[in-house]
Amino acid sequence: MTRIIAIGRTVVVSALLFAFVAPGRADGTWSPVGGGVNNWIRDLAISDSGVLYAGGDFTAAGGEQGYYYIAAWNGFSWSKLGDGLNLYVEAVATHGSDTVYAGGWFGEAGDFEARRVAVWDGAGWGALGSGLDGIVHALVCDSAGNLYAGGEFQFSGDYRVDHIAKWDGAAWSSLGTGVDDYVWALALDEFGNLYAGGQFWSAGGVPGTRGVAKWNGTSWSALSTGIGGYVWDLAFDISGNLYVAGDFQWTGNSELNVREVAMWDGEKWNQLGFGIGYTSGVYAGAVAPAGGGVVYVGGAFEAAGSILADNIARWDGSEWSALTTGTDASVKTLAWDGSGKLYAGGLFGTAGGVPVNFIACWEEAATPIATPSPQGSFATPPRTPTPTATPAPTSTPGPTHTPTPVPPASNPPWITDFDGDGTSDIVVFRRTAGLWAVRGLTRAYFGGSDDYAAPGDYNGDGTTEMGIFRPASGLWAARGVTRAYFGGGFDMHHPGDYDGDGTWEPAIFRASSGLWAVRGVTRAYFG
Repeated sequence: MTRIIAIGRTVVVSALLFAFVAPGRADGTWSPVGGGVNNWIRDLAISDSGVLYAGGDFTAAGGEQGYYYIAAWNGFSWSKLGDGLNLYVEAVATHGSDTVYAGGWFGEAGDFEARRVAVWDGAGWGALGSGLDGIVHALVCDSAGNLYAGGEFQFSGDYRVDHIAKWDGAAWSSLGTGVDDYVWALALDEFGNLYAGGQFWSAGGVPGTRGVAKWNGTSWSALSTGIGGYVWDLAFDISGNLYVAGDFQWTGNSELNVREVAMWDGEKWNQLGFGIGYTSGVYAGAVAPAGGGVVYVGGAFEAAGSILADNIARWDGSEWSALTTGTDASVKTLAWDGSGKLYAGGLFGTAGGVPVNFIACWEEAATPIATPSPQGSFATPPRTPTPTATPAPTSTPGPTHTPTPVPPASNPPWITDFDGDGTSDIVVFRRTAGLWAVRGLTRAYFGGSDDYAAPGDYNGDGTTEMGIFRPASGLWAARGVTRAYFGGGFDMHHPGDYDGDGTWEPAIFRASSGLWAVRGVTRAYFG
């Protein structure tokens, strides 16, 4: 299981290096995480405050006993969550900075009866109603705080939920008629649609929903003809692509040979090269997108594409590479922290030959980062022409080069009101990772290296939303609100409330013609 943002089953730098990297091998290092734990880890999740939570079969962390099946790592040391649980933890999910949900085999959380699922509020454990009557394998929280659970269960108390259910803070409810077999993975897209993966043949009786299906809040739908096998993990990247890992060779009705891992782009399935492994018994059990087209995959395998890779590998959008010598046993879960650290948990004792005890951290070597633009909040970086040689006096001048925009690695901080309390909040957008950080409030991943930050109040509710403008396609996207296409190329982005209705509109300035255009409002020439 893998977590990213609250997506799916739950991804720094050391120095600027310009060293040769052996073909098929990523440049980075493995390190232990506080001495590790004493038994295998089944799931990892990272909170908005950056705390890593681990769940599994262990009862000790950092060499100390009393960590019953769940523990927290703050980057320096392990800490307990009260008295923990009384049996294995299969799934961990976080909401905000302090709320942690655990699911698994247990019946007690701290001093409370809690059937298969429980909540930690930062001070103590609590039950979620009547709980669930079977093992919980997957948990994910939406932005409103609703919790979704998937697993082997069929009932909550006397209420039938069939392997997938929603907790709204007061009661459990079903998602239509549920699915017909176990759910192993859950993920949410940026619009709040829920995706489920597992070993089921049908979701809500809808054709083509084998292995994976989408729930839009009212009904189930298929992703083409589904997946031809078991799905163990799901995760979205910052561009909205869904990555699926598991034990399968083909998508749907033998449409595409994908070998244990595939990507759904919203319309069709795609291969990741030649996939994972070449022998029977291999599987991909965890997937973690990391921005910039990079995706990490963990599981039980010895090869990725055409290269040797023991149980963990990196896909960069075009080819596979190994993470040094990998791990000495299977990887069950991955978590990317957004700043260059990938955490891996599983059954392994070593990673890259380093003793780590079931959990390890991978850090890639740094690459040079461009200097952030010193201009204003919505300024477009200078259009720097590509240098050309000076022609000799007797030569005929050649064609000039078109100026090329050079986006910054991150934007300067803005002062905007993200929580609607009437005071300004400081926010930073780190383009290299797609990370948005609002000081003292939240962290989220939205957008990426090709995008310009464009925060604003796009729904008129009095709070600022994270927003991006992608010049290459003209895409404007406001997190959780809307997507539209307007402008592009060399247009400068200047969103704002141009009609005084309290809602911001996408707007562009085209320097080549002096055009100002506000989507749905006006056009004028000025400058």
